[in-house]
Amino acid sequence: MTRELRVERDALKQAGGGFEDGARDLREAQSRLDAALQAEGKCWGADATGQAFEKDYLQNAQDVLKLLITVSDNVEKMKDGVARMAGTFGDAEDATGGGNRGRRGR
Repeated sequence: MTRELRVERDALKQAGGGFEDGARDLREAQSRLDAALQAEGKCWGADATGQAFEKDYLQNAQDVLKLLITVSDNVEKMKDGVARMAGTFGDAEDATGGGNRGRRGR
């Protein structure tokens, strides 16, 4: 019994566009979060409790904002990876005579 894997190149490439959309959504969320945090300012006060809170909070907040940018950049790169994967599957199919589509959809 032969098992076969087929990939619709064009559909896979098109689906990869979802990563671009996801990256854009992450950037927008990061921007809204940053704006909201900036608008709040230092609302925790200057007493000992407020200073203790600020000590941990500010760095963590900045780290999260930076991480969201990094994640969105990496998610966007996935689109290119999916396009390359579609091409690689298609090339393999063409090379083995497994497809009747020729080099269409590259």
